[in-house]
Amino acid sequence: MAVKLNQLETSSWVVNGRTIYRYDLARHANSLVLAMPNASVYYPMQASDGSLFFISDANGINNIYTAKADGTGIRPVTNSVSKIDQISISADGAKLAFSTMHKLGYDLYLLRN
Repeated sequence: MAVKLNQLETSSWVVNGRTIYRYDLARHANSLVLAMPNASVYYPMQASDGSLFFISDANGINNIYTAKADGTGIRPVTNSVSKIDQISISADGAKLAFSTMHKLGYDLYLLRN
């Protein structure tokens, strides 16, 4: 089966500790999306509506945050007391799965819109 060019990803994410960049594959260039000078950021993912989800330790422990596609409007989605390690968003953006470390193992959670 052939894949049409417009179905391919045109950008990727680059994370540099406290900043998230969007890497444009066609132009081979990074553009700054958001910076959190007092917190680390991990695992950025973009929902189908363009909003950005990522993990940050801005409140002292890894939690899920969201922002608009341009990096503005950052707000927490979770307030977990267990460290959130990984996130995944469904293709339609209606579900957000994540894992937390708890008592020597991982717990899995699913948030629905």
